[in-house]
Amino acid sequence: MIIVNQSKFSKILRIQTGLLGFVFLIGMGINLFVDIPQNPDNAFWFSTGGWIVTVHALLGTGTLILSVILFLDSRKLNDKIVEMSSLVGLIFVALAFVGGAVFVSAGTNDIFSFLMAIGFIIAFGNYNFIIGRFSKNR
Repeated sequence: MIIVNQSKFSKILRIQTGLLGFVFLIGMGINLFVDIPQNPDNAFWFSTGGWIVTVHALLGTGTLILSVILFLDSRKLNDKIVEMSSLVGLIFVALAFVGGAVFVSAGTNDIFSFLMAIGFIIAFGNYNFIIGRFSKNR
């Protein structure tokens, strides 16, 4: 079994938490300043609001990819708590991702925006828990 370097894992973890925070801030900006129409058409997607929503979605996709990488790498660390926390983080980033996709495609129902927020906060908390766990082990 290949053992993953904890230092490399920690770097990816810190990138993930920073990216999650940045995506959250963009999302709050969208929530406050961009009116997403019920059925977005091409005119919306080529407007300023559409571009920022697209950037938010692309960065959110990046967090989902990093969540998968973190979970797969956590399985090689031989630390079941870190592995389970990474799995919880992946599940809740996926929940936020799906909530966002449905929010934009199904007519901006606020429950899906709420799911994005729930997914974010639980994933962010889990990843920060792992960072704290690594800090204690030093």
